[in-house]
Amino acid sequence: MGRGLSTAALLALASLLSPAALAAPFCLETQTVPPQCIYFDARDCSLEANHQHGACVINPQEIGLEPGGGAYCVVVSGGAFSCTYQDPTSCSREALHQGGVCVTAPVAPAGTPPNPNQGRPGEAG
Repeated sequence: MGRGLSTAALLALASLLSPAALAAPFCLETQTVPPQCIYFDARDCSLEANHQHGACVINPQEIGLEPGGGAYCVVVSGGAFSCTYQDPTSCSREALHQGGVCVTAPVAPAGTPPNPNQGRPGEAG
């Protein structure tokens, strides 16, 4: 008998963990089920969203977007993002090209000019 945990034991252990401990940066959202934040890969999330006629959205507790001058952001696996897209068509096209997702950009606080160069290292875009 091996020293490792059995699959059943691992599943039982995983069920004891809180949802927050299992939170991933990408969530599958449908009209019938609350967001399932179980995807670490944006492409996998998008594929499943298409399969279930839903949407792949970001988990705001895992990815903090900042205004970047556009109305939409491309977010890729690893959390890199670029919020420079003015319309959903160009954003969705670039998200598909990069294997990411397109989401609505956050709004800059009143009186704060958005930074068009805002993003994270390895910025998408």
